[in-house]
Amino acid sequence: MKKAILGTTALVAVSALAVGSASAADKIKLGVGGYMQSTYYYGDFDSDKGTAASSVNLDRISDKVTQEGEVFFTGETTLDNGLKFGVNIQLEAYQSTDQIDETYIFLQGSFGRVLLGSEDSAAYLMHYDAPSPVPMYSGDSPNIYPIGTTNTTRPTLFSDSDKVSYFTPRFAGFQLGGSYVPNASEEAGGTGNAYSPPQIEMGRNSGYSIAGNYVNKLGGVDVAVSAGYNSVDVTAATAGGGADLKDM
Repeated sequence: MKKAILGTTALVAVSALAVGSASAADKIKLGVGGYMQSTYYYGDFDSDKGTAASSVNLDRISDKVTQEGEVFFTGETTLDNGLKFGVNIQLEAYQSTDQIDETYIFLQGSFGRVLLGSEDSAAYLMHYDAPSPVPMYSGDSPNIYPIGTTNTTRPTLFSDSDKVSYFTPRFAGFQLGGSYVPNASEEAGGTGNAYSPPQIEMGRNSGYSIAGNYVNKLGGVDVAVSAGYNSVDVTAATAGGGADLKDM
């Protein structure tokens, strides 16, 4: 029974590839893009940071150069039936524990957009916050942290874990989206390969993210409002059960 199911799946996959190739206007060609941000930072501290047990004396003047950058490999093609396929691979410009950042493919059409791979959750991607006053820094999503602390309203529970996401078309200014995060994640786990069975991780099990936003122009004012909700079941590494984590 298992062999029959696998064989049927393989035939369906081959058929889908054949149809896609026959109706494709152009093959996907990868292009190179990205960004680079460099900042010279100067600070004059006159208080301590941290708790009494782990206090750091900041009564001093400090300066540094901070850099942030990524290289993007992107490409897409549109089939004769209007369906659009694309790929996005992001390489960190500096040494990182996550050297290859977001990596995903997408399918887009009149039905909306489906995304598969390592990318932020629907709640994160559909979030709106205050504009950034200067490059690399804002009150909600900075790339530099002058005082060593971060504050954000963006739901970051799942970060770049592998997931499946769907986004509806925008109608009358409204759009909805959702993400499903499986038990095992190549991006988060860093173990196994495409041919090995799923490595069930001790920690975060299946999770989901739902979100919506409204974007419109009212008179001469641009309005954008968003809301999101994340939830995941957390299994303790030792016996004794787990808990639910939620992120709004």
